[in-house]
Amino acid sequence: MKDLQLFEIRETDYRLAKQVRLSIANLIYSKLPGYVFSFCNEKTIFLPKRGSVTYVVGEDLKRILGYAKCHESNPGLIAAASRLPSLDSKKVIDANGVSVKRQDLSRFDGYNRYRGQGKTLCIGLCETFKQRKGIGSFMLEQIKQKEYELIELESLDQNSTMFYEKMGFIHTGLYTWNGHGEDLRYPVMVWNK
Repeated sequence: MKDLQLFEIRETDYRLAKQVRLSIANLIYSKLPGYVFSFCNEKTIFLPKRGSVTYVVGEDLKRILGYAKCHESNPGLIAAASRLPSLDSKKVIDANGVSVKRQDLSRFDGYNRYRGQGKTLCIGLCETFKQRKGIGSFMLEQIKQKEYELIELESLDQNSTMFYEKMGFIHTGLYTWNGHGEDLRYPVMVWNK
């Protein structure tokens, strides 16, 4: 995979967002060999929302190979800057199963190194359409070079956790869960500049 580029789509980039949605829809409908769509389908093709940014990777916007749907915030105290969606639904716990609130974040690994000088980014969903080709690594490395002081995400499985660790993310000691069972815990991981 050479000549990859990272494209940034903001909430106000309606024309660009529409172009990306059409490109992804074409990929889904054409069923090209080697392409896998785990989260993205014709009904969930993204539209950037307020405070969100979507990063798209590909040779150009017609040959998209992956994307990351994100939310960013301005510098400030980590309790206000974190965009982890599970915090608002009170489904973040520590290793002992105790519920964690926004104001407690600064006690946990990675979050305790946030100085409040740069923006934070929460990667809500990250997907590549061709596996094991270096696309996800390229995308994360490019995102890490942006102005973010802290990047946070939920890892959905063990393979993802190992991948994010290789990319420099650390486990915070926090987990998100669905509120219905102990076995559906997802590690919260962060990367600090």
